[in-house]
Amino acid sequence: ARWQTPDEMATVLPAPADMTAAALDVTMDEHAKLVARLESGDLDLALLVSTDIDKTWIPSTLKAKHLYSEQLFLCVPKSVGPVSFDAHGMPDLTALVSQTWAFSIDPGDAIDEVVRSFCVAAGFEPRVDMRMDDYAAIIRMIAAGLAVAVIPDSSVPEDPTVEVIPMPMDACRRDVLLVSRARSGESTAK
Repeated sequence: ARWQTPDEMATVLPAPADMTAAALDVTMDEHAKLVARLESGDLDLALLVSTDIDKTWIPSTLKAKHLYSEQLFLCVPKSVGPVSFDAHGMPDLTALVSQTWAFSIDPGDAIDEVVRSFCVAAGFEPRVDMRMDDYAAIIRMIAAGLAVAVIPDSSVPEDPTVEVIPMPMDACRRDVLLVSRARSGESTAK
């Protein structure tokens, strides 16, 4: 999508004298590509998501402003049966060793990296047999018993065939950040 600048709009309607020229190009891309475009100066701002509480992935040439945090939920088919929790409220992922996981298309996806680290800590590597970024499609796959996934709160299904298990916010969450190039003398916001 592209918003028109005042000059472009002036061809349709005369622009007020105090209006400044600006354009807004909206694009959607993978995380690493957006960071590279910010660093190169090709983008001025980007909305990015992160699960890294310390934001160590943000290069020193960029700054980030935290907009909000979102809880993550483990979504499994009801047919898997009950999943127990440890003393810290973390679901027992060993119950999902034989399950197929749905991960993002982006190999460096923040949620996927957290899930992988939790699975490895539980003693197994998640079996990722599908990669997609369409949460509605992932939820249909879970409902059909073909996958498990970690889904952000904004996309949690209301499907009686899907068990929705909260992940502890202090262990993992999805932060939405407004990221831009740092001006000289500014430090990276973490």
